[in-house]
Amino acid sequence: MFHPYCYHHLVAEPDCGTGGYLVYNRWGRVGVKGQNKLFNCSSKAEAITEFESKFYDKTYNEWENRQNFNPVKNKYTWLERDYTDGSEDSDSNIKVKTSYYNILHTY
Repeated sequence: MFHPYCYHHLVAEPDCGTGGYLVYNRWGRVGVKGQNKLFNCSSKAEAITEFESKFYDKTYNEWENRQNFNPVKNKYTWLERDYTDGSEDSDSNIKVKTSYYNILHTY
């Protein structure tokens, strides 16, 4: 059954501990902690591929075309959130795919 108050939180960022990259997913119903999964990626390209693949699976939209996002029934829609501090320091901000946390809510 489709539930209209679901979320899927998707983030790609460098892993400071290993020098690799992480893709983090958290999903569930609004108001509930939900579940999560962490993908450890050995390269920036691998993290980008994982991020873009998950974004497409959940939205049926390509990441590269997100400025022309087209909501699809029973899929997630895209809400952009920027949680960076606004500095230009490339090491402190997420630079894998974007410096944004991408929160996807259902359409």
